[in-house]
Amino acid sequence: MLVWTYPWRRPRLLTAAPNRSLAPSGSGPCLRLPIDVVVDPQHVRNIPDDLMLACARTDGVVNINGVGMFLGAGANGIGDNSTETLLRHIEYAVQLVGPRHVGLGLDYVFDLSELEEHVRQYPEKYLVELRKPGSYVQIEPERFPIIAERLLQKGYSDADVQGIMGHNNLRVARQVWR
Repeated sequence: MLVWTYPWRRPRLLTAAPNRSLAPSGSGPCLRLPIDVVVDPQHVRNIPDDLMLACARTDGVVNINGVGMFLGAGANGIGDNSTETLLRHIEYAVQLVGPRHVGLGLDYVFDLSELEEHVRQYPEKYLVELRKPGSYVQIEPERFPIIAERLLQKGYSDADVQGIMGHNNLRVARQVWR
């Protein structure tokens, strides 16, 4: 199994195209931890369609991030952490790789003041866009029921919704944690 890490968290030396820096290799399913797929394919947190497809070919899971600044620009210019925007990202990924290969990796931070303090102390570890205080709006885990309900309303099956909400990641974990 290959676990794809967060390219923006450094210390890994990345190429000019960090979203291509970690391609599936080895055997077994891969997990691509939180990403965003619709808004800006050139963003450092995003991976292109061919890498999403490569992950799916390993029977792996591509996880969608819940951080507003990565989901897109909101009305306030900080980030879009709306449920609708998250659903657009989920639907894009599902249309590309199928519901078996999509999951949620919200990357939720419970204490934002602690995160902002860490960014202030170690700015060199974060890209400039991550350093702006108040820019880390996010989708809270408390929205899981709403996300699940909206997916059902959009016509996803119960099994597909359960997979996206966590069972797909659990499937991969069971396959590789032996």
